[in-house]
Amino acid sequence: MERILPIDLLRTLLVLARTRSFSRTGEEIGRSQSAVSLQMQRLQQVVGSPILTNSGKAFGLTPQGEIVLEYAKQIVALNDECVGRLDGGILTGTIRVGIPSDFALSFLPQLLGRFSESHPDVALDVTCELSRDLIAGLGRSEFDIVLAVHDDTPTAPLTDLWREPIAWVGGQIHDLRAKRPLPLVLFPDGCQYRLRILSALRRQDIPYKIIYSSSNLAGNQAAIESGLGLTAISTSAVPPTLRALPPCVELPVLDDLDIGLFWNPNGATGAMRALAAAMVRVLDGKLRRTAKHTPNVPAHGAVAPR
Repeated sequence: MERILPIDLLRTLLVLARTRSFSRTGEEIGRSQSAVSLQMQRLQQVVGSPILTNSGKAFGLTPQGEIVLEYAKQIVALNDECVGRLDGGILTGTIRVGIPSDFALSFLPQLLGRFSESHPDVALDVTCELSRDLIAGLGRSEFDIVLAVHDDTPTAPLTDLWREPIAWVGGQIHDLRAKRPLPLVLFPDGCQYRLRILSALRRQDIPYKIIYSSSNLAGNQAAIESGLGLTAISTSAVPPTLRALPPCVELPVLDDLDIGLFWNPNGATGAMRALAAAMVRVLDGKLRRTAKHTPNVPAHGAVAPR
C-alpha cells in the first residue's frame, strides 16, 4: 500500500523535535496540545511504527522516529524551496532587526529557530537597545523591523500592538522588598521600565536608591542575582535565574507596557513580511494583543543582499 507522509505532520514533528514540548509546539503552530498529539498519532499510523518514546512528560524519538525526522527536514525544505520559486524566488538577504534586550532573551531564540527552518537563506542582523533608541534608529532607516515599547502616538509605521503587565523582579535568595531606601537595579534614562518604576515609587513616597544602572542586560541580571537590588520588567521576559515577586504592600503596582511592531517606512520586502509574520505568531502566544494596524508600507519585491 502506498504511504505518503503529509507535509503538515512533518512540519509539526520538526517543531516538536526542537521544542521537546507538546504545549510549546502547539503555541508555535497555533494548535492545542491535544491536536499536536493527534497529529503525531496520525504520523505514526502512516509510518507504521512508533516514532516517539514516552516517559512521563518527557519524550524522545525512536530509531524509526530519527529516520523520519532526518527525511522530514529534507522534504519540508524542498517543499518550501519549490513554493518559494513558484512565488517569485527564494527569500534571501539580510534583515536589520531592532529589539529590546529583554525581549530578545525571552523569545528571539524561539523565533530564530522557526524562521531559519523556513528561510535558511535570510540572515538576521539583530541590534539590542532601548526602545527609544530603536524607534529613533528606524526613523533614520537603520532598521527594517523594530519591536519596541512606546507610550506616545508612534511616528513610525506600526503594524501590531500588544499590552503586557510589568512584574517586580528579584533574586532567588534575597528578599529586599521591605528594605528602605528600596535598592534598585535599572536600565539607563529613557528606559520605559525605569520611568514606570520611579514614577510609581514617587507617587507612594517610597524612598529608593539606584544601586546599579547599566544598559547591559547580563550585568543587571547578575546584580539582581547577587542581591544588590530589585527591578521590574515584562512578565513574559523574566529570566529563569530571577523570580517575579507577587503583589505586596511594600511594592507599588506598575503601569502596563504597550509593545509595538514597527516597519521601515521606505517599504517592506518579502523577507521582511515573512519575518514580521513569524514575530507576530510568537508574540501572540506570549502577549495580549490590543490592536492590529495596516501601515502604509509598500512591498517592493525580494530583498537584496546588503
